[in-house]
Amino acid sequence: MTVDTILLNRSVLSQNKELRAELEFYPLTPVLIEYQQITNDQNVEYRFGLVNLLFTGKRIHLNIDGYHISLHLLAPLESLSKRLSKDGGTTITANLNAIATPAEENKVRKVCENLCVLLSFATGNWITWVYEDCFQGGKLVRSRLPASKTFAYHHADTVIDTGSTKELGAYLETVYPNYIEAKSSLGLDIVIEYYVHSKLTKIIELRYLLATIGMECLKSHLSSYFQSKNKSADLGSFRKALKALFEDISMPYEQDELEFIDLRNYIVHTGRFPSNVNSVEKWLELINLYDRVVLTILGYRGKPYLNIAKGYAKELLP
Repeated sequence: MTVDTILLNRSVLSQNKELRAELEFYPLTPVLIEYQQITNDQNVEYRFGLVNLLFTGKRIHLNIDGYHISLHLLAPLESLSKRLSKDGGTTITANLNAIATPAEENKVRKVCENLCVLLSFATGNWITWVYEDCFQGGKLVRSRLPASKTFAYHHADTVIDTGSTKELGAYLETVYPNYIEAKSSLGLDIVIEYYVHSKLTKIIELRYLLATIGMECLKSHLSSYFQSKNKSADLGSFRKALKALFEDISMPYEQDELEFIDLRNYIVHTGRFPSNVNSVEKWLELINLYDRVVLTILGYRGKPYLNIAKGYAKELLP
């Protein structure tokens, strides 16, 4: 079997007077391992091994797109949290399980992918799966290793309370159908990915710029978005385009919240924040705007979220 890979890292370690080489590869194509043939007359259980997902409680049950989905941690929360702080985001922390027919494999995989994006937004971490096991009749019949990218775990920067399995589960079930639509109409999967990377980056100027790029990605879809709704809107500038979107989705906002555009321009040209600006405060305000925009698009109005600009105070989305 030949697998296309990229060498990401290499190291030589000395242990007990012996040298050990470690190579880290990134697969460019999925690796499929078949142990026996799958028969079409029985349902199969898919188990996806997720990295970076932590929540309080043992298990979350979901009804998503006609499937019964369960999320459950693979070890006590405290133990997983300690391991994540050391391993760079490669610890498999949870399983996502689903029962389906063999013919529904690709659909179930797509559901897992969508849930990972929504969980990434909720937790401020990049959540993905690094293996997919398929069981039939209680036996492991096939394993699949996807071309996954992983990132280090980022502690305690959530927008949905992961201390409540009820709230996290309700969030996923509420927003999932709206996400499917917004992924197509507004490129929300890419918008969320930039959001997460903004939280994972350590340099504050880069954090701010990554967040504004995500908002630019949203803006880039607005022409086709309004056309599909048979509406006209003034999209002549970044500021006007966002105002048109906010009015269309009936999202309350303050005019000065759009000053992030001017601040973005300043950072692009100088590489730093103005000396009279509190950079952390401005980033928190931008992320709170980002949170409200995404959650409003996802149809989450009137439900609890954590306001990062107010010390993660739990509020109802206006």
